[in-house]
Amino acid sequence: MEVTRVQFFPTPNSKNMLAFVSLTFDNVMILKGWRLLEGKNGIWCSPPSKKSAKDNKWYDDVLFVDGEKKESAGAKFRQTIQDIIREKWAKAKDSPSKPEPPVRDFDQTKSEESPPRHQSDGLPF
Repeated sequence: MEVTRVQFFPTPNSKNMLAFVSLTFDNVMILKGWRLLEGKNGIWCSPPSKKSAKDNKWYDDVLFVDGEKKESAGAKFRQTIQDIIREKWAKAKDSPSKPEPPVRDFDQTKSEESPPRHQSDGLPF
């Protein structure tokens, strides 16, 4: 599986968060909601997460199998994603060109045969 597109959505008014990040894999799947953060030890990435109303704690929406074990495939995949995001961010922030606009729909051409799409995210369900 290859990361074919990385999009940054800067958050200039945030103290520690630099941007939200969307990753596209093999031009087929988009994973939204990564956070690019700057802490005292440098730049790091956080997977998509939500805050629980029950206990007010944050829980990851994306889980990596055996991700806590340093040598597991999940931990290596997570590290690869973070490395790609940091590398692309370093290039993007030094580039004078405008970032790519966000993708709002999977196919850019509409046809009558296409199933109805959900208004908020472009998914057919």
